[in-house]
Amino acid sequence: MSQLVPKEQAREILMPHASALAMIMNESLVELNLAMNATNERWNNRAKCSTLHSLAIEKAKRHFVEQGGVLLKMKYQSLQIVFNNSLVGRIKKVNHNNLSSNAKTYRNTDILTHQLVLFSDETSLTFIDLGYKVDATWTYYERLVIVCRTNDSIEWTINIDNNNDATGTITTLPLEPIVPLVREEKQIKIKKAE
Repeated sequence: MSQLVPKEQAREILMPHASALAMIMNESLVELNLAMNATNERWNNRAKCSTLHSLAIEKAKRHFVEQGGVLLKMKYQSLQIVFNNSLVGRIKKVNHNNLSSNAKTYRNTDILTHQLVLFSDETSLTFIDLGYKVDATWTYYERLVIVCRTNDSIEWTINIDNNNDATGTITTLPLEPIVPLVREEKQIKIKKAE
């Protein structure tokens, strides 16, 4: 395991990007709600999570592609965002204890124990979760948090201010399906030749 970046140093590295991270997550949640409202079907939590994750990844790629001090690495249908060659974060849903669920794979074990085999070109990295916790209705974030953990032990957390409004809620459209406007077409009748 590499030497972990301490919380105060991590805060200095991440705070210039905190408003962008909050914006990316807020826009992604709004778009998820638009997509859910556009259908008349119930979405299960896995579909909501997957869609939100995909939206956030695409937005993060567009935003961070030209940011100084930030590298993007796409692996395993996920995005790792490397900040200042010292912190590498993944967008993850977290539970009430700020822990993300992770499949038992060699890759996740390496991340949870801060092994560097995933990034052999980097000298010292601390893995972090760019975490989010949504309410039961999936209309606002209960929290946006950056979590540094080793296995199931949290080393430190940094809360990201959700600048959307004082409560962190996101205004969504009413839960009515969106009906496209369709113009009525006139049928053309072909005259028979005499």
